Amino acid sequence: MGLLRVLGFLLLSIFAIAVVVLIICLGMMTQQETFDQYSLADDIISLDQNWPPDVRQQMHFASFGSKLMPYSVFTSLEVAESEELLSSDIHMQRLGFIPQLSATNNPAGLPIGFAVYSEDVMQDWVGLTCAACHTSSITYQDSSIVIDGGPGMLDFLSFERAISNALNATLAQAEKFNRLAERLQLESEEDKTMLKLSLQERADFFAKRIAVNQVDVAYGHGRLDAFGRIFNAVTTSAMAIPENKRQPNAPVSIPMLWDAQHLDLVQWNGSAPNTNPGPLVQNATTVLAVYGEIDMKGKGMGYPSSIDMVNLGYIQSQYQGLTSPIWPEHILGAIDRTRAARGEEIYRQQCLSCHELIDRTDSNRKLRATLVDIPEIGTDPVMAENFSTRKSYTGYLEGKRMGVIAGKRFADEVPTIELVVNATVGSMLDQPLQVIAAFIAEAKSVYSASVDFDRKAYKARSLNGVWATGPFLHNGSIPTLYHMLQKVELRPEVFYVGNKEIDPKKVGFIHSEAPFTSKFDTRLYGNSNSGHLFGTDLSETDKWALVEYLKTL
Repeated sequence: MGLLRVLGFLLLSIFAIAVVVLIICLGMMTQQETFDQYSLADDIISLDQNWPPDVRQQMHFASFGSKLMPYSVFTSLEVAESEELLSSDIHMQRLGFIPQLSATNNPAGLPIGFAVYSEDVMQDWVGLTCAACHTSSITYQDSSIVIDGGPGMLDFLSFERAISNALNATLAQAEKFNRLAERLQLESEEDKTMLKLSLQERADFFAKRIAVNQVDVAYGHGRLDAFGRIFNAVTTSAMAIPENKRQPNAPVSIPMLWDAQHLDLVQWNGSAPNTNPGPLVQNATTVLAVYGEIDMKGKGMGYPSSIDMVNLGYIQSQYQGLTSPIWPEHILGAIDRTRAARGEEIYRQQCLSCHELIDRTDSNRKLRATLVDIPEIGTDPVMAENFSTRKSYTGYLEGKRMGVIAGKRFADEVPTIELVVNATVGSMLDQPLQVIAAFIAEAKSVYSASVDFDRKAYKARSLNGVWATGPFLHNGSIPTLYHMLQKVELRPEVFYVGNKEIDPKKVGFIHSEAPFTSKFDTRLYGNSNSGHLFGTDLSETDKWALVEYLKTL
């Protein structure tokens, strides 16, 4: 299709420019720091997912260009309601983050997924990285397990509100401000004035961000409308066109990332091809949604940005090696192999046409996703419809080329995804050598696949490791695998999300109300638990057999 041809042309151009410095680019990718110290607490278990401790440590804290706020401020700022630190373990746990010990690349002991951005010559910043959303924690009785690449349970909207409230309270209350200045060891009035200006800048930033992304239905734990927020970040904030604002009101469950690098298509609606430059485009765009900076009016060939292309290449290369977690029978209980054998027969009859069985250990595996149109699958349509129908005004980009230096010229209003591609391509053109380095690092072979941005469908993929990925369906509207096999009227209408205690029988998380949980009401817009009726006509015995088999994947 047109977008892919434009991107392919740009890649060839970049490669031609950068080939003479190929050795330099390779050097960029081989200079990743190693760490002798790994910061998981002794009582937290990590399963064998083909990441050695050093890689895991790097992946948990490698920056990809996100700039949340100055590092020293974030680690010293109090919550709005008390003197408790915003970054304290207990406060971060309330918001769904996974606490960590201090380590070489995490000296303040920040939760998994908080990375230091050091490219600013004035000061270090703290931001998020992939692991913030794509690392999960499972508890069972006295055991706690960290799952790399699993769907995180952070409450993103509450996180942003907590930061905004903390900043505003510190600016409004002299006692809070003075305690912050003391922690930062600021004594002169000039330094304190500069601090106040910095706090006000961040407070204004979050006020605008929260206003742009205001939604009627809260996401709760473990869900995010990443596309909606990316679209707003580019077309409303970066392009400064308020008329482009739309509610990011289609939150979906954060997906697991094992096997993602081996698929032909990714994203819940299968809207992203995984052949180069697909992965880098997707992930560079993600940076813009989580506090990355971009100047789309840059005077050069591309758009200056905070995106760290080199680290993105490294991160993507390591996700290629990540494998799904195997059910830990010594912790969660033995699998009933007789029942599971019967479940496998059912799976091959009822599930295999969409959810292929794979060899999780094959490093060269090439996987195909199955797109199922919404009328057939019957699940909530909001996410797919929002993506395929959203358009935005081009403003000062009208008449400019979609691929910055190639492609069709923009009309006054275009599909929003085309402006997102323009922003991402522009950021890549600004860093040609780093982009080549990223391509070298993530080089892999996957099946090619065409993409239809107008198609309203959802992606089915292999289910290995599915036991660790609840709640289920693309929007997280069904709490357990057992409930997935029930008729719609027998599925929970209201339940709670955020509890990390697993139910090893029904396979999912305990979904009753508890501390650090949020209410999920399937009657609200975008939250429907209808559809995916496959297996709902099975006998009760066969349903339990199928659930038992899914533990083995």
